[in-house]
Formats: sequence, C-alpha cells, structure tokens
Amino acid sequence: MSTSRTASDPIRRLAIGALATVHVLGILGAPFAAKLHLFQPGATPHQNFHVVWEACKYATASLLALAVVVGPLARGERW
Repeated sequence: MSTSRTASDPIRRLAIGALATVHVLGILGAPFAAKLHLFQPGATPHQNFHVVWEACKYATASLLALAVVVGPLARGERW
C-alpha cells in the first residue's frame, strides 16, 4: 500500500500545486475583473453593486478552496 502512495506522490503534488495556482489566480483576478467592469458608462449603481458582489464572492470561494487544497488535502486527510 505504501508503494502505491509513494508512486503517486509526484502526481499528487503536481495536482495540488495546480489547484493552488488556479485558486491563487482566482483570488488575485477577482479584484482585477471588478476593476475592468466597475463604473462602466451607463451602468446603474445596482449593476456596480453586483460587480463588487460577484468579485467578493469569487475571491472568497477561491480563498476557501485554497485553504482546503493546502490544508487537509495536502496532508492527505479524508473527511
């Protein structure tokens, strides 16, 4: 059993690194995306609220997913 775990460790580390990278980009990209769309000409205050809301929601979801990736998933814990 330990040999299969040892054989999959490089693949597992690569997968965890890829997941972590995607979620870090999500955390960093959400404010950038909001900045691109916030206060566009003709946008109502309600539309601007939704831009900020979606950026915050996406950044929070990515932050929580990153915590799972680098925490329990990286340690190999099962829930």
